[in-house]
Amino acid sequence: MPVTVTTPPTGHGANLALAATVTASSTHASFSVCGAIDGNSNQDDWEVSTGWNDGSPAVFPDWLAVEFAQPEQVSRVVVHTLDSSRIPGSGYGLRDWDVQVPANDTWLTVAAVRGNTVAPVVSSFATVTTAAVRILALASNDARYSRIVEFEVHA
Repeated sequence: MPVTVTTPPTGHGANLALAATVTASSTHASFSVCGAIDGNSNQDDWEVSTGWNDGSPAVFPDWLAVEFAQPEQVSRVVVHTLDSSRIPGSGYGLRDWDVQVPANDTWLTVAAVRGNTVAPVVSSFATVTTAAVRILALASNDARYSRIVEFEVHA
């Protein structure tokens, strides 16, 4: 079910995802999709179900997308996947993904991350005006689940 956060971001470089509608390919158990855009990137809060975990184990790709009320200029995303002393990125974090924006009837990849074992990961790209941004998760380091603690989208 789509969830919208109504407090709009303010100022240059604000996290536009905080005021977006968020959807995902699937969601696991108590991990609500809105947890990925709640402003909480604290890895230690993962076990209280902040963040997004897909609901299809060992099946890729998965996706998490934010949609804006109006087109926005976007040039950077930050993905906080699992990576803490208790839950290391090399064991459980998102490894491979594409950052995509809609283009006609398809999705255009504007940045790609491969072989990741840490968090957060910043992807910068040429500014695009878009009504949505998605992370297409291609693989995780445990080959089981796509996990995003927090997803940020910036101008």
